[in-house]
Formats: sequence, structure tokens, C-alpha cells
Amino acid sequence: MIDYLKQIKNIREDKDLTTTQMGNLLGMSHQNYTRIENGQQRLSVDTFIKICAIFKVDPAIFFEDQSKNYKLIFTDDELKIIESALKICLSKIEVAKKSENKN
Repeated sequence: MIDYLKQIKNIREDKDLTTTQMGNLLGMSHQNYTRIENGQQRLSVDTFIKICAIFKVDPAIFFEDQSKNYKLIFTDDELKIIESALKICLSKIEVAKKSENKN
């Protein structure tokens, strides 16, 4: 398993979250989430960002020295703002994709 996927699994377990709960929070089945966590399915950037928001961690921790502990970096209010901004970005991407497909 890829190191950052191991970290994702470890953090999920530390936070007492099940794969079913993660799937629900991410809007996917627990089977799809489990496949991502096990490296059997590609982890998209937007799903990765959502996972970081759920865990309240800086995405950079997954690419830093593995001996460092992860830490919380966002307040709940900040996470709500990030989630709203992410939803806006994703909707704009979808609109752009639909526009490209029409042309």
C-alpha cells in the first residue's frame, strides 16, 4: 500500500471512523472508499481534499517526513468555509466540463 494511503487509514482508525462512515461523508459507497484506501481505486484530488477536511489535517502531512505526527489545523468554522469553497469550485468545474462538451 502507498504510504499516504496507509496514513489515511491510520488517521481514520485513530478518529474511530469506519469505512462506511467515510463513504457516507464522501458521498460514495463504503466499498469504493475501501478500494481507494487499499490502493485498488484511484484517489482523485477532490476526494483527497475532502478526506483532509474530514480529518481536519493539512494535505501536506501526507508528503512530509513520515516520522512526524499529524496535527489538527482547521477549526470547525474554517472547515465549513473550506467545504463551501470546495463545493463552489467543483460546481464550476462541472459547468466548464459541460460547456466544453457542448462545443
